[in-house]
Amino acid sequence: MTTTPHSPAEAPTDLLSLIEALRDLPGLSPLDRAVRSVELMGVAKSVLAAARAEAFLDAINDGMGVTAIARELGIQRSKVNDAIAAQRGRDRVTPKH
Repeated sequence: MTTTPHSPAEAPTDLLSLIEALRDLPGLSPLDRAVRSVELMGVAKSVLAAARAEAFLDAINDGMGVTAIARELGIQRSKVNDAIAAQRGRDRVTPKH
């Protein structure tokens, strides 16, 4: 078995690159696939959290309030606010060159 380490630079950062990484899994050896799957689990959670927060922001931009979003989804307003704050923080972060 050849296990190829995956550096953080290879980690998907958006939904499309995550889908591409998932499509690559079947071409890996069984143990490489197991290792890569664990790596992608954490990445998927982060990418999907960002997508959810973007959806919240889109809803707000369309005129929906935080309370209405929370009520419609059956979640606490703080969850909506926390997701939006985290997304805005991600949007402000600029990569170091």
